[in-house]
Amino acid sequence: MKDIENTKKEAPLKEAPFLGLTGMGGGVASLMWHSAAGVGPFNLWVLGNNQYGVLGQNQAEGYLEYCSSPIQIPGDWQTIGNGNSSQIGTKPDGTLWTWGRNNYGQLGHNDTTLRSSPTQIPGTDWAACNAGGYHMMAVKTDGSLYLWGKNNYGELGVNDKTNYSSPKQIPGTWGITQDSLCGGDSTSQAIKADGTMWMWGTNQQGQLFQNTRSGGPGTPNQIDGYSSPRQVGNNPSGGWKVAGGGGNVMFAIDNNDDLWACGGPGARGNGDGQSIKKSSPTQVPSSNWSVIAPSMDGGKAMGVNGPTGGSSVSWGFNPTGVLGINRSPSSPQPGSDFKETPVTILGGITFTKMAMGPQNAWGVSNEGKLYAWGTNGFGGLGQNQSGDGPNYSTDPEARSQPVQIGTSTNWNSVRAAGYTVNILENQ
Repeated sequence: MKDIENTKKEAPLKEAPFLGLTGMGGGVASLMWHSAAGVGPFNLWVLGNNQYGVLGQNQAEGYLEYCSSPIQIPGDWQTIGNGNSSQIGTKPDGTLWTWGRNNYGQLGHNDTTLRSSPTQIPGTDWAACNAGGYHMMAVKTDGSLYLWGKNNYGELGVNDKTNYSSPKQIPGTWGITQDSLCGGDSTSQAIKADGTMWMWGTNQQGQLFQNTRSGGPGTPNQIDGYSSPRQVGNNPSGGWKVAGGGGNVMFAIDNNDDLWACGGPGARGNGDGQSIKKSSPTQVPSSNWSVIAPSMDGGKAMGVNGPTGGSSVSWGFNPTGVLGINRSPSSPQPGSDFKETPVTILGGITFTKMAMGPQNAWGVSNEGKLYAWGTNGFGGLGQNQSGDGPNYSTDPEARSQPVQIGTSTNWNSVRAAGYTVNILENQ
């Protein structure tokens, strides 16, 4: 693979003039009309790695290697999902679009051809979407659910393990919001219209909430995975409202605002302070959860809990300062490379939306500000800097606590996977 980490090309197209970043014009955000939060339509901005044309600028790698400040994808947008080097989005007119890598047919166009700009999937009745590692999922306004792409572990839920390059329907009537859909690396998770939660795909760490897991010969209740949806057992609150899985750890928030985790790798990923894998739902400490944002690798996560405005917390591995607690392996405090239970992210910021990549993280505050922390590989911190250095210990531009991206207070939400970030802006 081409080494694009140290390629210092910056985006020549439609950079955000209102951000007030280094070398850019400043602040007209106050003149912009703020739409109702979460309603849309939204403007879509991207930053970070552009491998496979995932930034959607109609240019594949070799032209725009990465972008270290937000750059716009034209049009009005409603929901956005971010996979490993591929993207999916719905628009307010009910259309569905995909772009980026397509090696498993995850763009849904009945081929495996890369696309470096958004390309429409047929239909005008799409309501919401999300993405897993190499598979996509989207729901229509009538509650019908479709998946496509990689299916090595049955993550498409169609009762086989064949990759599909066009949408395949899953029976049932499903929730039509983005919170009802979640894709892990090789797993899928969705909430039906009746509030029941269903999961399918790989179960190597017990992450499917089924009280079973794989683990080699002789493992009790060994189940490698499921290729069709399996219902999660009854919940004390009577239902679920947020599907929030990651890689080999899956999460969900119930109707009582309690957060539950399942899978591994033990304490670093599921946040309950116990260094064992869990194959049945285990409650994460605290209550009143409103946000959950795990990384795709399952080794770390963050969220928001608390009854009065919310506390932004993180837990798991912290090799790059990604937990936002001003600690890393290079700091003198023993054991500061991971946290077994949620700890407060520095800065006293209440985030309403959060996203976590392999080595950096992002959040939109209740004031509409956008923040990032961790390494600056591929310019992922959005500071209009070079983006040199993949590791915290060698990256002079890294931040181990949140730093604001620009000066705008008009951001709505953020999504991330790999080293590419999507941000929705209120119009």
